[in-house]
Amino acid sequence: MDKKHFLPNFDKTSSKAYTPLGIRNLLVKAVKGKGGSIQGILDDKHHNKNLIELYYAGFLALAIKKWLQREYVLYPAESPDIYFLDQKVGEAFPVEIMELYFYNQTFDGNYKRLAEHVFLKKGNMDFSRSHLLIVSRIKVTQLNISEFCREIQKFKWNFERIWFEIYTAKDQQWMFFEIYPKAEFNDRNHISFSVKDDKDILY
Repeated sequence: MDKKHFLPNFDKTSSKAYTPLGIRNLLVKAVKGKGGSIQGILDDKHHNKNLIELYYAGFLALAIKKWLQREYVLYPAESPDIYFLDQKVGEAFPVEIMELYFYNQTFDGNYKRLAEHVFLKKGNMDFSRSHLLIVSRIKVTQLNISEFCREIQKFKWNFERIWFEIYTAKDQQWMFFEIYPKAEFNDRNHISFSVKDDKDILY
């Protein structure tokens, strides 16, 4: 988060802004419409694409606030998916979001193929001033993030930074690992937001 971006061509007046609290309120309303099932929201990408992207991005915004004490409002867009804007200084950065998810399949432990899958989906995009947020919905008991990071770094990416987002149900915590462009990866070095313990920084 050391590079500053000012996006004069982004017309924030034509797009609605959301805070993490606003996103939570949207989600609560949508979940009620699905009979109380958040899984129903996540599985219906056709009708809930923007909400799902805001949902994942909102936790990154909260983790950044906890880390840097900076509050970003989020603007949904088309490509990239979300703009993070610090309204105090006018600094912004765009984020493209990808779910790492295989319908009715379990992950076979092949991290090389997993990284190739991500590259096939996002590797041809030229978003050199944007971040890529990869969100894991893979059903595994333990994911080797270090190995996944090593495979990701074998490719040439047109993104400024790649984040890997995972949720641990046991700790009720969202964790974000910077897996590109860092040369040395340490899976203990991450930013996080705890649904259970960090509610006081919700804005």
